[in-house]
Amino acid sequence: MKNHRFLDFIQSSAMIWKPSLGCALAWAIARWAGSNHPYLAPLTVVLCLQATPDRSVQSSWQRMVGTVIGVAIATVIVNWVGVSAWTVGMIVFLSILIGKQLRLDDTIIHQVGVSAILVLVFENHSVSYAFDRIVDTAIGIIVAIVLDLFIFPPRKNRSLFTFFARHLSR
Repeated sequence: MKNHRFLDFIQSSAMIWKPSLGCALAWAIARWAGSNHPYLAPLTVVLCLQATPDRSVQSSWQRMVGTVIGVAIATVIVNWVGVSAWTVGMIVFLSILIGKQLRLDDTIIHQVGVSAILVLVFENHSVSYAFDRIVDTAIGIIVAIVLDLFIFPPRKNRSLFTFFARHLSR
């Protein structure tokens, strides 16, 4: 009986401990992978963990697509034009324009702009920032999705896992 209460407590407090555990894991993995900017991985965990696994996967997908596009735009422009107030404006304009032309979701378009600006600012201080931004975002996404789908998943997912487990054990 006490074990059941403990599991219920763990399940009901998941939105408190999952991000905490995820951030610690993401930071450690990013450091292990050689990142000079390991804070990007736990930041991604916090931003991608949502109330449901479906939303977490959707948020993660949007964040990854937006990050890759934003990093690409900023890297090309910074190497071509340099950094100035006009460069920031040009990057945001191109990010939104490209996002709209590709008919991307508004969330992705915002991520494109954010990633582009961050690369523009931080690439001057660290040549590895653009690469770290993409790799650490991927690390954070993987950690967030694994935590959300497999570590005390919502009840509807548990019944799905039980179904698969029974099916595979036959």
